[in-house]
Amino acid sequence: MKLPRGFITILALYVFIHHMEALEVGGPTQELINSICAETVDYELCKEIIHKHLDTKTMNLFDLTHLIFRIATEHASDTYVFIGNILREHPDPEETTGLNTCLTAYTDETSTFLKVRHEFCQEDYERMIIDILSTRKILKRCRTDFQIPLNKKKLLIEKGRVMKILINMSAVSGYMVKNGNGYLLSSVVTEPCFFNDVDQVKALLDKNTQQRVDAICKQTIDNKFCKGIFAKKLVTSSPSIKDLMNVTVTEAERNSAKTYFFISTLLRDAGDERSGLQKCADAYAIVNIAFTDAVSFFNKGLYGEILKLTGKLSKGVGICKTDFNVPGYHINPMVEKNRETKVLVAMEEIIGHMVSS
Repeated sequence: MKLPRGFITILALYVFIHHMEALEVGGPTQELINSICAETVDYELCKEIIHKHLDTKTMNLFDLTHLIFRIATEHASDTYVFIGNILREHPDPEETTGLNTCLTAYTDETSTFLKVRHEFCQEDYERMIIDILSTRKILKRCRTDFQIPLNKKKLLIEKGRVMKILINMSAVSGYMVKNGNGYLLSSVVTEPCFFNDVDQVKALLDKNTQQRVDAICKQTIDNKFCKGIFAKKLVTSSPSIKDLMNVTVTEAERNSAKTYFFISTLLRDAGDERSGLQKCADAYAIVNIAFTDAVSFFNKGLYGEILKLTGKLSKGVGICKTDFNVPGYHINPMVEKNRETKVLVAMEEIIGHMVSS
C-alpha cells in the first residue's frame, strides 16, 4: 500500500520534532533559514526542524550552523538508542546483523558530528566540510532491507531520511561559513561555541548557592574540579537547580567530546599501545552518546531519564583501563581524563536527584 505524500511529512515531523512549540521569526533570520533550506531535498521539513529548536528570534549564520550541528548530533544519538531498543526486543539472528550494522553506523555518525562541532569551534573549516561529507557514506552503511516489524522499519527509514536532510543542512550552512559570508556572520553570536575554552568571568555566587555547590562537590572525588566547573560556567549569582543541571550536562558533553577527539589524535601514533587506546576510544564513544542523550533529555525536561544513564556512563568509563603506556607521556593521560569524567557522572547523578525530587 502506497502512503500518501502528506503522511510521510507528518511522520517525519512526529519522529523528529517531539511536538515542541515553534518560535516565530522574521526578517534576516528567516531569510537565512530559507536560503539554507532551499538547498535541501525537503524545504518545509528543514524549516520545521530549525524552527522547533530555535530559542531566540534573531540568529546569524554562525548561530544557525552551530544549532544545525547540534540537532544532527542529537538525532544520530536518538536513532542509535532507537535501534538499540529494537535489538533488545527482536534479537533474532536474521535481524541482528543488519541492526548491528545500523547501530555501528549511527555510533559513527554521532562521533563524527561531535568531531565536526569541535572543528567548527576551532575554525578548521576545511576539515569540518570533509567530515560532514563523510557522514553521507557512513549513513549508507545502514541498509533497511532486513526483516523487522513493519512499523519499526518505517520509523527507521524515516529517521534515515531525516538524517540525510540534516547532513545536507550541515553541508550547506558549513559551506556558507567556510566561504566567508561575512554579512551573515556580522551580528553578535547569541550562543557560546560548544567547545569554547576561553575562561569566562567567574560568577559571584550568593551564600545559599555557594552552600549548595559545596554540598554537591563534596560528594565527588574531586571537589576542586567540580567547583571549578560551576565557577567558570555559571553566569548568575543565584542560579536555580535546573541552571546547575544545565551547566553540568553541557560541560559533561563538551568534556567527553574533547576526550574522544584527544584519544583519536593519540591513536595516530599509538604503536604497540594501540590496543589500550582503542578500548578507551570505544569507551568514550559510549560515554559521548550517553552524555549527548543527557543534554537531549534535559532539554525535554526528562530529568529522571538522565539518572538512568549514570550506570551506562560508569560502565563506559570502566572499559577504558589505564594500565598501558602512552608515547610522550610519563603518566597515562587517560588517568586524568577518566577522573574528570567520573566527577561529571557523579555531578549529573547528584543534581539529577535534586531536580527530580
